[in-house]
Amino acid sequence: MAPHDVPPLDRDCIHLAAHVYSRDLALREGQGIDDIPAVDLGSTKWQVHAIWEMSSGWQVRAVVYRCTESSATADTRGNDDDGALPVVGDMVVALRGTDPSNFFNLLADGCMACGQRPPMAGDVALSTTPEGALDILSRIKGASGQGQESLSSKVVAVTGHSLGASMACIVGAKLKKRVVALDNPGVQRLVDKNEANWLREHCVNYLARPNLINVLMPQ
Repeated sequence: MAPHDVPPLDRDCIHLAAHVYSRDLALREGQGIDDIPAVDLGSTKWQVHAIWEMSSGWQVRAVVYRCTESSATADTRGNDDDGALPVVGDMVVALRGTDPSNFFNLLADGCMACGQRPPMAGDVALSTTPEGALDILSRIKGASGQGQESLSSKVVAVTGHSLGASMACIVGAKLKKRVVALDNPGVQRLVDKNEANWLREHCVNYLARPNLINVLMPQ
């Protein structure tokens, strides 16, 4: 369970960052996005809006969640920067973190922790590089939320765990959206100065299990 003393938006992001690993997201033949059970968090309910699977020698997953029910309304909502409870129509992008069974995931994790871009996998850059994060960014900006506007106008936060947290920081800094990072290896050396300054104000890091990487590496 997420801690009760964190802002409502962060609480939801913590749950969604975990749900991105769910077997429910592995669609079987004949199933569609609408067949995936909603994530009911009490004050809010989230439906999967899109799943992006990107392969570059290993699988990278980005899931877009759309808030379909909320006890807050547009009239009563607070400031997204303060982690206010989302309202219907808000979206969160969650990025899956390290798969410990995949060599390239572990290699990328180590490189990111050392502030280095991961090496190439074949002729395609690993999706944890800034270039890979930009691919996710372009999908967010290009995809349509209601047929009239890009998803970026609806996204209130980007979240992820471990390697997914690093990617979330890069994407969030470029989108200028709140970032909720869990066990973040750190990306200070992988973003420009303005983005790094922005993340200091708009990125919240939660450490579930403090370790050498997430405690000592610059966030």
